[in-house]
Amino acid sequence: MPKIPKLVFLCLLFSCSQFGISQSSLQQMIEKADAVYDENPAESFALYEKAEKKALTENTHSLNGEIQRGKGRFLVLIGQYDAATVALNKAILEFTKNGKDESLASVYSIKSIMLERIGDPK
Repeated sequence: MPKIPKLVFLCLLFSCSQFGISQSSLQQMIEKADAVYDENPAESFALYEKAEKKALTENTHSLNGEIQRGKGRFLVLIGQYDAATVALNKAILEFTKNGKDESLASVYSIKSIMLERIGDPK
């Protein structure tokens, strides 16, 4: 087994720990967005957008489904159905790819609410 130079090892260790920190802070941002949704949906949406930008900047894609589901839920709430469809379809792709059936079911639930609203103009 080849010996890894100490500096290379420390750089790798730092990179791995930074990924964990980034992943954790993104998860916390998503959890906060979920927590404030009932009281302040607009703040929740802003947090999801911030999380999306952070994920893009840090090239962290494991939480994209959750981010898109949250954005889609808000967009349905305010009646922006075309944008909601785009976000929810992205979430469906992510959850299908990662085998997250429970999360997938929640997206389809949001889509059914949207389709019900589209069919019932008020």
